[in-house]
Amino acid sequence: MLSDIEIAQNAKMKDISEIASMLGIDAKGIEPYGHYKAKISNETIESLKDKELESGSYYYLAQIAMLKGDEDKAINYMKVAVEIEPELYEKMEKDTIFIPIKNNIEKPAEYRKKQQRISNKYR
Repeated sequence: MLSDIEIAQNAKMKDISEIASMLGIDAKGIEPYGHYKAKISNETIESLKDKELESGSYYYLAQIAMLKGDEDKAINYMKVAVEIEPELYEKMEKDTIFIPIKNNIEKPAEYRKKQQRISNKYR
């Protein structure tokens, strides 16, 4: 098992504007401090209070849970993310961090139908 420092050294940081957009926050709602951190304006926080978390948020929570080694929590987060946005299933399949839990996440019905159409097309 990797140590905390090894996990941190292997992590690829994402630009804060990309993370903000995944959370549904526009560029006006953040005050960047470099590439990797920012303050969120009070107006943005107030506007987000009533919104539900978007599927991308659950996806990132699942990634964090996997990094911490909490597979059960990661499975739950991914199930919610895929329920909200079925297209995330394909992204999850390609993301190597989810290899240990991939079989525990059920393919969404829309994804299964898409796969059937593709296989029927080539028969």
